[in-house]
Amino acid sequence: MGRSKIRTFEYLKERVWKRIQGWKEKLLSKAGKGVLIKAVAQAIPSYAMSCFDLTKTLCDEISSMISRFWWAQQDKKNKMHWLSWELLCCRKEKGGLGYRDLHLFNLAMLARQGWRLLLNPDSLCAQVLRARYSSDLIDPMSGDWDRSLVNDVFLEEDAKYILSIPLKSGMEDSLAWHFDSKGEDQVCLPRFERQK
Repeated sequence: MGRSKIRTFEYLKERVWKRIQGWKEKLLSKAGKGVLIKAVAQAIPSYAMSCFDLTKTLCDEISSMISRFWWAQQDKKNKMHWLSWELLCCRKEKGGLGYRDLHLFNLAMLARQGWRLLLNPDSLCAQVLRARYSSDLIDPMSGDWDRSLVNDVFLEEDAKYILSIPLKSGMEDSLAWHFDSKGEDQVCLPRFERQK
């Protein structure tokens, strides 16, 4: 994939843009626009989101294109956005339209893949990833990170975070949610619901 995620996933923006430009907005009702946004525009990046961590900037740019299409009126060039996109992404019972927050959806898809790997450690994918990344990254003699290998395998930013993780011999790893120090299930609500 290289170091530039923006260039790598630029095609997603282009595909969403081409799809939106192909729709004749004067022929669509608000309900028709809503169906097309949910069923087509927000579905285009789904596969990439289940495999890769897209940048928040890219997710925001795609959401911005979709938002402009939602509020578009063919007789006016200056389009007024009466509600924030964040509010439109709320569930319908909370006053929104149920659109996806693409960045949160991306994180949820990746968490789901990670959870599958944790629940099925004998799957082929889990075995390949374990053999590639975990067995050789710790020096068996010193019990510390093999710094040169970590720097060779991972991007500079990721290597920095990995090397900052302390290692303690004789301690066993356990599964835990990030936001709960006790390792108990914790539900993370989107930003607009946490503020209420």
